[in-house]
Amino acid sequence: MKKYITSIVLTISTLMFAQVGIGTETPTRLLDINGNLRVTNLENKTNSTDHKYVLAADDNNNIDKVSIPAIIEDATKQVQIVKNIYNATTTDNTRIVECGKLSFRLENSKIFMKLNDQPASAISFVYGGKRWGAISSSTTTGYSYSNLNLNFTTTDWSTYKNIDTNFTLRQGAFVNYHFIIPGDGDMYRITASQLKNDNTKSNYSLICERFYKTEE
Repeated sequence: MKKYITSIVLTISTLMFAQVGIGTETPTRLLDINGNLRVTNLENKTNSTDHKYVLAADDNNNIDKVSIPAIIEDATKQVQIVKNIYNATTTDNTRIVECGKLSFRLENSKIFMKLNDQPASAISFVYGGKRWGAISSSTTTGYSYSNLNLNFTTTDWSTYKNIDTNFTLRQGAFVNYHFIIPGDGDMYRITASQLKNDNTKSNYSLICERFYKTEE
């Protein structure tokens, strides 16, 4: 009896940590299915803001998750656009714009950014910021430009940081910024605005455009 129990335990342990093949004796992933797959009774999450990914296969039929914006506007079209536009009485920091290797949000009428993955070493961004319209409390038709910088380390990469400490988004303001991640090559353009919607709410927009580096 002890031998049988030991054999069962060893078999279960092997299955827990080994690759499993269905229809194949040489699996290349934790679960490798050589055949069709059928799933029923799926919930419709079309309008869910929590479901940001779909499953996609590469040329070798490996299945991984891909962000929905990347599917709609992929590298073959040379640009990825992710946006968040909403009506509210104030900015909402739960509305995240995840764009390529960067994420952005509006918080307390400021624009914040973080990295999506931990870098191998510290990263220093040097970028420009343009502002139009109500760029201060004293004008509605102003314009200004600034050279800016922002630094991330291997420990604070996931912390949101203010990309323009000298500017506060206000009704009638329109701004954009251009980023290139050092060593990456893709260019990011961030656009934000606050426009009057009615007597109590504003229309806030935060748009990220990722322009893919042209292959050499």
